[in-house]
Amino acid sequence: MSDQDLATQGGELSPVREALRLKLAQDMLGSNDAMETIATELMNAETVEDVLDAGGTLSAEEIFDVPIRIERFELRKSADEYSGSEAFAVIYAVALESNDVVTRGELIVVTCGGYNVIAALLRIGQLNGFPVECAFKAAGKAIRLYRPRTTTFEV
Repeated sequence: MSDQDLATQGGELSPVREALRLKLAQDMLGSNDAMETIATELMNAETVEDVLDAGGTLSAEEIFDVPIRIERFELRKSADEYSGSEAFAVIYAVALESNDVVTRGELIVVTCGGYNVIAALLRIGQLNGFPVECAFKAAGKAIRLYRPRTTTFEV
């Protein structure tokens, strides 16, 4: 099934697109608070390093195959007209293992605009499945969530 098939069914929004639209509308209500928090953090920075680290997020690609526990997520409207996605997810998680970017037990914020990831997050939310242990992986040119083989982590 193509993205176009997923987008509409007989002229109506697909369940994925409808869930995306509703979640995006809900999450955008508080988006100014998040931007204000980051701006305040930037203005309170005392060093150049602090400025560059403020509001820092990771991309999903930086933590491929690293098990994480997603606590919650929000959707934001994409400002990148070339991304091909109307929204991206801001994912609040805990790293369950370390790699060269994250340390086990670290609270992380990950961004991802992958359609499959957004659809999975929406459905997990509908199923009241958070927190959930999973990892990101490449699936061709796309990114998806999967359950690592070892699923019992203690942080």
